[in-house]
Amino acid sequence: MTGGVEPSSALPDARGVVLMANKAQCFEPAVQKMQKLVGSGSLGDILFVEAVRTESNLARTDRDVFWDLAPDSLALLDYVFAGRLNPQGVSALGGDPLGTGRDCVGHVIFRLPNDATVHLHVNNLSRVKSHQLVIAGSQLVLVWDATLPQEQLAIFDSDSSTQQRRRSPYWTEPGALQVPGEDGQVPAFGQEARDRVAAEFARRVRGHQRAPSTNTSGLRVLGMLEAVTRSRGLEGQASSIHVPGPEDYQQQAAGSWLESVLWSR
Repeated sequence: MTGGVEPSSALPDARGVVLMANKAQCFEPAVQKMQKLVGSGSLGDILFVEAVRTESNLARTDRDVFWDLAPDSLALLDYVFAGRLNPQGVSALGGDPLGTGRDCVGHVIFRLPNDATVHLHVNNLSRVKSHQLVIAGSQLVLVWDATLPQEQLAIFDSDSSTQQRRRSPYWTEPGALQVPGEDGQVPAFGQEARDRVAAEFARRVRGHQRAPSTNTSGLRVLGMLEAVTRSRGLEGQASSIHVPGPEDYQQQAAGSWLESVLWSR
């Protein structure tokens, strides 16, 4: 393509092709259910969000932990909140206790529009591998754990002293990616879910319909990671987020936005 890479869905639309881009995890039944619950307002007012992504492989210390582990969690949050995070700034603190020259442990903090705090912890030095997300609302609390082999999503009443899980259905609408078992367990991501993803993409292609996810989510995540890198250099001071646009992809000279992303890794 000449003139740089178009970062939105405009170019595929103009050329009559279907672009469907996202992490496969965003098509898991449990993650699909989280997005629908958050989008429907079933959680009430969001009180806080906590995410954890850790690895137990010390060999990964040759990578910056923010760019290595945070993209998964940030992409997950961007999907669950349907691109509505849009924080004004991001603060990041990291540590390099092994003297590798790169952060091995890190914390990312930003706020939702209602001033609720989002906290992401990433760690390459942990002896436990984990990928978890907690979204606490005034009505419901979602607890998601990607490492569980079966039911990955638990739903609780926020005022429940017994921590009793909710088993009530929350929505009923058709769709190729409809989550099964609305009033029971949400299954883990398996071959059946992968088949649904493939079927959804095929349906969009045959019907010449825009896919539910394009590369704009990835651009938002890159913008947040760039802000994390700047904040880390400022010892945790908040850094504003710049979501890259077409003009950024036009710049090929040294010092461009694209090169700054590559350098950060």
